[in-house]
Amino acid sequence: VKTDFIRILHEIAHDPPDLVLIEATGVAEPRDLECFLNEPDLQGRFAVKATVCLVDACNFPKVAPNMRAARAQVQWADGLVITKADLVSAGAVDQLKEVLAEMNPRAPQIEANHGQIPLTWLDALIHAGADSRGPLEAPPDPLFSLSVELGHGCQPRCL
Repeated sequence: VKTDFIRILHEIAHDPPDLVLIEATGVAEPRDLECFLNEPDLQGRFAVKATVCLVDACNFPKVAPNMRAARAQVQWADGLVITKADLVSAGAVDQLKEVLAEMNPRAPQIEANHGQIPLTWLDALIHAGADSRGPLEAPPDPLFSLSVELGHGCQPRCL
C-alpha cells in the first residue's frame, strides 16, 4: 500500500491540484500517512490541512476495545465526525461523545446529518502534526474480512 500511495503522490506532484483528499481505510495508521508525505522526494510538496476521522456510532464502541487502529485514528484526528448517530439512542451518542473527548480532548466533534458536514467546520480544523504526538507504535493489528449480503428492502441498522 505504501509503495502505491507514494507512487500516486509522485504522479500528482508534477502538476498538483489545489486540493488532495486522502481517504484511508478503517485500519490505516494515520501517522503513517503523514510520514509518507515526508519522504525525501515528496517533502514540502503537500501540506496537511487536517485529519478527519469518521466514527461509526453503531460499531466504534464494539471494535475500539480490540482494534488499535480505530483508537489511533480517533487519537490522532484533528476533527471527529460521528456517523450513524440516527441509528443509536441519544444516550448512546452522548456516551460516545464522552469517550471520544477522553481519547482526544483537542479534536472538535460533529454529527454528520445524512453525510453532510458544514464546510465552516472543516475549515476551522487545525492540524497538530505528527511530530508533536509521539512515536509510532507496533505493526498493525492482524485483519480478517467478513461479508454479509442483505436482501432488497433491508434497512441499515446496528447489529
